[in-house]
Order: sequence, then C-alpha cells, then structure tokens
Amino acid sequence: MVTDGQVRVLRRKLMEGKTQEAAAAGAGMSVRSARKWQAGSYPSQAHKPHLWRTRPDPFAGLFESEIAPRLAADEKRVLEARTLLGELDRRHPGCFSAHQLRTLQRCARRCGGAGAGRSRLGKSSTSLRRSKAIDVCLIRRNGCSADGRKITEIV
Repeated sequence: MVTDGQVRVLRRKLMEGKTQEAAAAGAGMSVRSARKWQAGSYPSQAHKPHLWRTRPDPFAGLFESEIAPRLAADEKRVLEARTLLGELDRRHPGCFSAHQLRTLQRCARRCGGAGAGRSRLGKSSTSLRRSKAIDVCLIRRNGCSADGRKITEIV
C-alpha cells in the first residue's frame, strides 16, 4: 500500500524533472503505482471507511431494553463493558461470550460516548446496522433469541 509520504516524494521528484521510473524508484513504489498517484488526491483521502457489518449484532434485541438504560443511568461514566457483559451473561446464561466484549464496547460508544471524543467503554466508531437475521443466527448458534430467551421459552 502506498503512503502519503511516498506520493509526496514521487511528486517532488517528478517536479524536479526525473523520469517516471526514477521518481517511482526514489519514492519506493512501482512504476504502475507512480502512474496512478502522480496526480489527484493522496491515498489517505481516497480511502473509504468500512461502514457495513459482516456479522449480525448479538446485542440488537437487548440494546434498547437493557444496555442503553444502564449506560444512561451511569452519570459518573464508570461502568465498564466487562461488567455489563457479565451482567448480561448472568441474566441470559449461555447467550453471550467473552469474545463479544469488543462488540459491546462499540455499541456503548454509539449510545452515549460519541460526543465525548473518547468512548465510554472502548475505542472505535464504526456505524451500526441492526439486523433481524440476528434471531436466526443466535438460535442456530446457541439456542437463544436476540432478546436472550432460550428457544424453549419462545415456542
């Protein structure tokens, strides 16, 4: 991947009158990359953020009913995601794992910590898309619906 610094070096060398091959070699990139980056925006400006989900949200059914109220009640902002995940696991045994801690941190960031510059429970800010497919995935994976109920309670 080409960096902004490499593109600056490439453009400076081209302005000095170097050939495209020499400028590319001086910038540490291939001639093909040099052709692509000799004009236009820098690589950091051309990057599009990743805003889609690759997996369903495991907290979609519980977010409005349990997670958001707890975060809203935490005025001192001392509630940690690990504590919240432990409480969710206690209320809905077998529905959540420790591997979902980072997902919960991102959820909390979107809930109330976005304006603070730093997350309430973690460090990230990608958009969240809630999906109805969560029920099917959770039921298949561990027999829980999105709201944490065991499949036997639903039927």
